[in-house]
Amino acid sequence: GGNGDGPTVIYINVDGSVQNMKTATYWMVDGKVMSNEGELFPADVIGKFDLYKGYSLFTGRIAEMINHLHFRQSNPEEPPFVVLLATPTATSTP
Repeated sequence: GGNGDGPTVIYINVDGSVQNMKTATYWMVDGKVMSNEGELFPADVIGKFDLYKGYSLFTGRIAEMINHLHFRQSNPEEPPFVVLLATPTATSTP
């Protein structure tokens, strides 16, 4: 079962109040991690969860965030990491 710290869907009422919340749960079957993520989230959202799963402070997206934070301490004009993630990049067309 879940321990309440996984990805969570928050259902919002029209007035902005929280109606309900459902947190993804994980369990093992024959050495494989199973979950109900597919019932709660679209596939493209589930793919983004892997950026944060199973990493220490020294690997993956978490390390990228920490490194960027340290860089910003000496370069305050640099935008926060979340801004860089949300900023579309221009791609040239042939």
